[in-house]
Amino acid sequence: MLYYDKFKNSLYSYDDENYNTFSKKYAFKSKYNDYSYGARLSYGTEIGKHMVTLSANYKTDVHRGYDIDKTDSTTTMIEKYEDRTLSFGVEDAYRLSDQLELLGGISYDRKEGEYAYDEDSATAGIPLGTQDTYNPQIALVYKADASSIYRASIARKTYLTSMKDRYSRRLGSAEPNPDLESEKSTHFELSYDKKIDNTQIGITGFIARVDDAIQNVLLSDSGTPGDTKDDLFQNQNIGEFEHRGIELDLNYQGESFQAGGNYTYLSLVNKSDNDAKLTDVPKHQLFAYVQKELTPNLSLYGNVKMRKGAYEQKMDRTYVINPTFTTLDAKVVYTPWEDLTAEFGIKNITDKYYAYDSAFPMPGREFFVTMEYKF
Repeated sequence: MLYYDKFKNSLYSYDDENYNTFSKKYAFKSKYNDYSYGARLSYGTEIGKHMVTLSANYKTDVHRGYDIDKTDSTTTMIEKYEDRTLSFGVEDAYRLSDQLELLGGISYDRKEGEYAYDEDSATAGIPLGTQDTYNPQIALVYKADASSIYRASIARKTYLTSMKDRYSRRLGSAEPNPDLESEKSTHFELSYDKKIDNTQIGITGFIARVDDAIQNVLLSDSGTPGDTKDDLFQNQNIGEFEHRGIELDLNYQGESFQAGGNYTYLSLVNKSDNDAKLTDVPKHQLFAYVQKELTPNLSLYGNVKMRKGAYEQKMDRTYVINPTFTTLDAKVVYTPWEDLTAEFGIKNITDKYYAYDSAFPMPGREFFVTMEYKF
């Protein structure tokens, strides 16, 4: 498969309520002109009891940012970044028996910084780097019977940092970190899935050991409470963490009624000799939904979401736990024919005030109408 993606975007920051002046210092005009292109290849073949799959991926990402003069609209390139990524992988599914299957695989991933420039480093330039890694995985799947599946797996996963992670100044609020290391993790999982009539039950226990965890860290602040315009952040590798948790899934599928949901408990342990905490990672998270079919073309849907125990970093570099919040959504779904769906609903029915970060509240009660047609 060959592909080419293009993304253009403009961002204007006005200084008056009528959206027509740019006289203040913080007001600006900017635009982005990004594109990506690449190719993906995949080939699978069955050899005896083995199903072998080979894959390769190549991708180039280019970001170009421009400043637009406030008075005469002259356009000037102020930043340009380019990355190239190359990946190779092989996977083998080996049938040990009718009930037992062994899965194994490994990938090699490499990302190279090809070009990096912004107006704040026009003389010295921005250092370029190369990231590469091997990611092996193995899993054993046992089908006890037609309705029960056990799975055990170990996998090594690596997050190769993006151009935005390493270079972006985020409109002056961030300091680039070209030497930011990839985030690497090793995952251990045990899971069990069971189907009883119309009900599907799943439980998964996991431990993930994360090295060189990446987080946006506050470098300096204005020193004035409530004044954030001079705050400076940077993406940094903050240490080694261990994630321990359990996930529960429950789903029921009837003729005219569906219900289900999932719950996740996650405990984070800092294995490094520092006081850093991972932010925006809830200790408890719950999602549940119901859907009732009133007629073959009309149904009611509702869900509830709960989030508790996520840390955030304050401007004084201390950590606090975000308040627990629960939100409710509901909608009516109308499908006059197979390819057309119309929805009317309400998000955050109780108009709950909640935020993932302090001083950045999420929307209150919202009414929406959507229509989708599939060609």
